[in-house]
Amino acid sequence: MNELPETDDGTIQSAGSELRDERRRQSLSIGDVSRHLKLSVRQVEALENDEFEVFGGAVFVHGFLRNYAKLLGLASEDLIKAADRTLMPQGSAENGAGVVAAANESQPKSVIPLFLMAAILIFGVLGWMLGREDEPPVETASTEDYVTSVAPTADSRDETAALTEPGAELPPPGESVADQANRAVPDVAPGVMRLAFDEESWVEVTDRDGEVILSDLGEQGTIRTLRGFPPLAVIIGNAPGVILTYNEQVVDLVPYTRADVARLTLE
Repeated sequence: MNELPETDDGTIQSAGSELRDERRRQSLSIGDVSRHLKLSVRQVEALENDEFEVFGGAVFVHGFLRNYAKLLGLASEDLIKAADRTLMPQGSAENGAGVVAAANESQPKSVIPLFLMAAILIFGVLGWMLGREDEPPVETASTEDYVTSVAPTADSRDETAALTEPGAELPPPGESVADQANRAVPDVAPGVMRLAFDEESWVEVTDRDGEVILSDLGEQGTIRTLRGFPPLAVIIGNAPGVILTYNEQVVDLVPYTRADVARLTLE
């Protein structure tokens, strides 16, 4: 592969400019790249102008950069590192930490309020203990009195009979038959997604718990089927090249597509 020009510190300044310069050196037009990578002209221009925010996430940017670098014979890892610096500037995290540190230093430090709180707590506990000494002793019922005062009701007899039938499963301690019935109700059934890739496309799917159940590049001519508990958050790159069905119903991606990237939630 061709080596990419570097700055004085050994890093690539701009992933987009490296791609554009190499494309021109090989006498390729933006339309040529668009046809080879099955991307729109706008997406190719966005890659060359470092406008990575239009792709909806770093996972799509990395995938498109790898494909573009492979087409031109460039090393993709250096391009991805340069793109990540554009997506998340290096100084942002350090600046944030500095602001927090400065805020902490600006707050006055004093131990006097801590001593006052401790003293109030101690006097409160002492007052509570002294008050309990003046209270008359509480009479407790004997075990015999308690047993003779509780009589079985019709509902309790029916519940006991149901539990003692052959094959009946006893509920855990402290759980009634009604609680056991509610616990046995099945959860919401998972939804079934089917993705048919007429063209190569990146897909990311997140379930109701925030777990990513799919984040991958779908190759042209393949079909992916997956299950997940709704609501399912779906992001599809190169949406015109993908046919999505959910619970055997075709989903129209056009209303949810912008710059060839579809974003939608399946209930």
